[in-house]
Amino acid sequence: MMRLPRLKMNSASAWYHCYARVNGPLGDFPLDSPASHRKLLEIIRYYVLGYSCQSAGFSIMGNHYHLVIHFETFRCLSQEELEGRARYFYPKPEQTAHWTLRRWKRFNRRLFDVSELMRNIQMVYAKWHNRRFHRRGSFWEGRFKSTLLIDLDAIQECLLYVELNPVRAALVKRPELWSRSSAYLRDLKKDDWLLALKEIFPEVPSRQVYQHYRARLLYRGAVSEERGRKAIPEQILREEESQGFCRKGLYRKRLRYFTDGLVVGGEEGIRDWITQLRRQGRYLRRRHPIFHGGITSLREQRSLTHCVST
Repeated sequence: MMRLPRLKMNSASAWYHCYARVNGPLGDFPLDSPASHRKLLEIIRYYVLGYSCQSAGFSIMGNHYHLVIHFETFRCLSQEELEGRARYFYPKPEQTAHWTLRRWKRFNRRLFDVSELMRNIQMVYAKWHNRRFHRRGSFWEGRFKSTLLIDLDAIQECLLYVELNPVRAALVKRPELWSRSSAYLRDLKKDDWLLALKEIFPEVPSRQVYQHYRARLLYRGAVSEERGRKAIPEQILREEESQGFCRKGLYRKRLRYFTDGLVVGGEEGIRDWITQLRRQGRYLRRRHPIFHGGITSLREQRSLTHCVST
């Protein structure tokens, strides 16, 4: 069956969960070396800061990584803004001296495109890794995957799922102990380049937002509190237990709809996407959303493959 083209929002701001896996045999974890995962994080940060987007969270594992990203609504940047962005990526004046108006417009479009962001990250890292470790051939396993997150619940849940990846894989007991994740940076208060938690959990008062985020993270992963830290508030526990998708420990198992669901969000939003895609003749397999507790996806969870937890 012909694969469905990647779903993107071209006329509005959009959230994506992006995922890429390394090409290689089972048991090969090229991103485990300190030099490798530090370089990948450096490249991710560099391009996120240059594009019209912000990262809400990430997790770099031994043979794959996750990135939760928010892109701004496309707009035509002024020539001054474009030249400033160009200097960020092309510091030598001669690199852009002969750009035509068409080239500047194409550069403008690139800055708002998730595919261009991921292409840069994938390409630059692959070149570095192959050169650094004397490796040949394709580094990444096919094209990256992206899932469109269409409402606040989907964004929040996906972030928690991504940050619990190392706990799910039994590599650490607590998410903030995994040094290659946004949970680690937030715990150390070194998350200044990431999207502020208040933007992800706007319903929570600013002074309580970190505690709220942390409590939900521990609850989803069935992770107990450390000694000396406050326990999960009873109010949050009651709120979690009242929602169908928020049972304790839900994200201790692998849930492929976050990577293979195409679109994740509330029921009505997914129905709108199914209707739209069916009218366009782009997706004819389903007529109804797939339910996963309190959120839904456009495509069902595929069967699990024999690999490290995602």
